[in-house]
Amino acid sequence: MSTPQARPGTDTPATVQFDHFSIAASATTLERLGFRVTPTPGTQGRHGRVFLDGVYVEIREPHEPPGATTSNAWFLRTGDVHRCAQQLRARGLTARGPHRYEAADGAWLDLELEVGDLGAVLPVITQRVSPAAGPWPPALTEPQPNGTCAVRELHLTTSDPYALGRVLRTLGATAGEDGFLTFERHVRVVVKRGVDGIAGVVFATDAQDDLRLDL
Repeated sequence: MSTPQARPGTDTPATVQFDHFSIAASATTLERLGFRVTPTPGTQGRHGRVFLDGVYVEIREPHEPPGATTSNAWFLRTGDVHRCAQQLRARGLTARGPHRYEAADGAWLDLELEVGDLGAVLPVITQRVSPAAGPWPPALTEPQPNGTCAVRELHLTTSDPYALGRVLRTLGATAGEDGFLTFERHVRVVVKRGVDGIAGVVFATDAQDDLRLDL
């Protein structure tokens, strides 16, 4: 599998940071785990978010049996998705878009990456473009009822951990001495060998123990 190679003279990619991951689950399932779900206006309860410190969890109505919790997408945000697309292409990545995504409470420009067989394990690069006023996501004023305040780790599995690691470093992740890759917002990405997908997430809490959600 070919992996991206930087070309001479290419600028560092536009800054990206962890934005959110999307899960298919009912609001009731998340509330039973102690999360406060904010419903999205106009969606009749089919969509909502769990807001944390500078990041959030997107909740979509599940198609799986009741009580199931699955995830198939995660997102990095940037302040200039067009510049980001140009720079990533210059560094050898194939990127589709950006495409406009319209939702009930705003609009985003999404940039999708294509690298070999990595598929759904790759992040979507996104920029919120409407409404423009106010910070997004909104600031967390108090922890979730279960004490959760931030995303600490995102666990990914892929058939080619080396190729995925190369892509994430191209996107701006830094490798620590512990081997983890870290994006801004101090979210660590743990990559292991397996079927491509999101395996789980670890939340930081105001208690001694973290909270893990397997997906």
